[in-house]
Amino acid sequence: MNQYNTLINKIRDKLNRDRHFKEMLKGGAITFVIKMTGMFLSYVVIFLVSKNTGAKGVGLYNLFNQILIVLSMILGLGMNISILRFIGQYNNDSDRPRIHYLYKNMIRLVAPLSVLVSLLLFLCAEDIAIYFDKNEEHVECLRLVALALPFFAINQICVEFIRGFKKLIISELIRSITLPVIIIVSIFILGQRSLGIIEIIYFFVMGTLANLIISSVSIRIQLKNIPNNNTLIITQREFLKTSIPMMITSISSSLIAALPIFFLDYFSSQSNVGIFSIVFRIAQFISIILLVVNTIAAPKFAELFWADKKKELQLLITKSTKIMFWVAFFLSVMVIISSNWILKLFGAEFVEGNWALVILVIGQFVNAATGSVGLILNMSGNQIALRNINLLALLMLWICGIFVIPRMPLIGASVCYSIVFITINILSVIYVKNNLKITTFYFPVPFKNQG
Repeated sequence: MNQYNTLINKIRDKLNRDRHFKEMLKGGAITFVIKMTGMFLSYVVIFLVSKNTGAKGVGLYNLFNQILIVLSMILGLGMNISILRFIGQYNNDSDRPRIHYLYKNMIRLVAPLSVLVSLLLFLCAEDIAIYFDKNEEHVECLRLVALALPFFAINQICVEFIRGFKKLIISELIRSITLPVIIIVSIFILGQRSLGIIEIIYFFVMGTLANLIISSVSIRIQLKNIPNNNTLIITQREFLKTSIPMMITSISSSLIAALPIFFLDYFSSQSNVGIFSIVFRIAQFISIILLVVNTIAAPKFAELFWADKKKELQLLITKSTKIMFWVAFFLSVMVIISSNWILKLFGAEFVEGNWALVILVIGQFVNAATGSVGLILNMSGNQIALRNINLLALLMLWICGIFVIPRMPLIGASVCYSIVFITINILSVIYVKNNLKITTFYFPVPFKNQG
């Protein structure tokens, strides 16, 4: 008993000496639960989609998702990332009024542009589907993308705005919980009859609108607590100078995740799109700890870096990456061991993606082991370096996808994605180590100078 008390006291002393890590862990428990709940609910949504519509329906649902995400990243102009950087930079008494202009610039830039693109996509949906030799379901899918696009694009930035205020519970509820809950409840309400995939996508659009309303109200409440000084402004040019490189990074990152699905839809079948979408989502579970840490730590990383507290920043990164490594390692082993059983839950046809799942899990594990490296680059003003790394990776994936995916669809898509994903992380780690003198990776084997 005395040994147990001694261990507890040692842990308590360590936390008290490192207030930044303590702050991160304090928000981490609740955020982790919300993130896990949101991920579980997203799996429930995919499970219900697969049971109602099969692999083809899952394929169309995820194609809709990926098109929506890529377009919203383009229309967001990188502000979903730069917002965090600016709020962290202006989180002091003298500059805090500038946050009002962040929000105003965001709305003035994104809202009109997203509405215009939405209108064009809606009007051209049939022509686009004909060009790619797709059926009427694809036409309806594109029109629903157009309908959801303005809500989705603005909401993505609003959620990051709330996150920048360190209101992590609210931001994660909006990001992870609200949308799948609305979809699940809608499916069960109308569960007396068989639902088509288009009807389920309509529920998605409803949830996106609800999210935007909640996030907009939350931001208004937070802004009331910040003084508005008309002399402290941020010009749109200054805002975009930082945001545009981040936009290119966001678009390339979104395309890296979406290209395997686009290639499978074009070169293979909608069923393979559905199977790959399921294994991809399961593999992403490995990086749940990275997502949680990034969600909590992004404002703190920006705050410490711009306050020139490099030692405290390194200590925080080292501790968080060590946790990420071991959690991801445990989850990877569990998923690989039970992969066949997990895939059978969604239907017998999904078991075909067993090896694809193993390959993707390896890629996600490396992602967790290399830590919050992309976040560090963006929060430290090195967004151009991350942009260049992502563009190189996107080119690699494009070339790999064209030559490999048509020949072995599921395995090829998984191999191409994982190789490219690992490349991004390794190049980013090297850049951060050489230029910022910060170590973001962790391995249990001792390395010289490993943080």
